[in-house]
Amino acid sequence: MAKEKQDKKQGRKAEKKKGKKQKAAPAAERVMTIPLRKEWVKQGTPRRANRSINVIRETLGRHLHVDDVRLSAGVNDQIWARGNRKPPARIRVAVTVEEGVARARLPEEKLPLMEKAKETKVEKVKPETPQGGAEKAATDKTAPAAEKAAGPPKTAPTPETAKKKLTPEEEAAQLWKEAEQQAK
Repeated sequence: MAKEKQDKKQGRKAEKKKGKKQKAAPAAERVMTIPLRKEWVKQGTPRRANRSINVIRETLGRHLHVDDVRLSAGVNDQIWARGNRKPPARIRVAVTVEEGVARARLPEEKLPLMEKAKETKVEKVKPETPQGGAEKAATDKTAPAAEKAAGPPKTAPTPETAKKKLTPEEEAAQLWKEAEQQAK
């Protein structure tokens, strides 16, 4: 009878070993609620929001087995919304893990676009030809922004633009002289 019990136990152990589940691949996104109050209560009031940010990073790193945790601006804004002295008691974040980097954002926030999708192609504006005809730039919405960033076109210095830069005192003295001349 004792032998039968042992056989049953061994059979159960063998079944358990066979039925062991392997670790599943991490989900594309996990929504987690992180309690903060227990930790920031231990901290002095002027440093509570800072401590809350660190708690979020530590918790996500511990649960997701990553060292690099990035928080979105929305998470940061929610922690700091009521100032450093009174952060929220808990925060709910949506977390994705890619290549050893955990990225946390608020569940209400939109997913960030892929960096490749953000890049827009800007066609270069061709310079004027010496024959007097100019080729028009492609009608691209980003072309005016590129022109603004480039600034005004550079020209050769003329005697008017080549003036020596004056100090504020010299400018004031020059203005006084001009005003006196106009008064006469």
